[in-house]
Amino acid sequence: MIKVHLDTDLAGDIDDICALALLLKRKDVQITGVTTVCDNQGQRAGYTRYVLDLEGRRDIPVAAGAEADGGYFREPYGLPPHDAYWSEPVPARPGPVEETLALIKDSLDQGALIVGIGPFTNLRPFQVTGVTRWISTSRRMCARRSMPSRMAAR
Repeated sequence: MIKVHLDTDLAGDIDDICALALLLKRKDVQITGVTTVCDNQGQRAGYTRYVLDLEGRRDIPVAAGAEADGGYFREPYGLPPHDAYWSEPVPARPGPVEETLALIKDSLDQGALIVGIGPFTNLRPFQVTGVTRWISTSRRMCARRSMPSRMAAR
């Protein structure tokens, strides 16, 4: 069984929902948690919880991560139009960033692979503190406590 933690900017883009759906349907994957990034007062976390609830997966924890207005981006990082992607109102799920970091740390402690799709602002504190080494390719990032030396960060 592969343990996976998904860090996503899910809102309306099909890529994030497809990634989550793929993980949910894999019999060899256990999702240890989902954190959202570039959140807008917890709306992305609300969308994520909504999708998981549709699949009957209340067992997967969700935490709202770094806010879009946190000074990470040159341009405003908003949400796509709600009505274009969601058929009904979806409540936001804001929360303290400490909850997000604790969920990521718990996933790492379980040996989970961290899969980041979107900006990696939630993962930065772990890189800075040396908890993980990073492999980064374009918009994909995976982190583990240890990795073969040929793959170590340069």
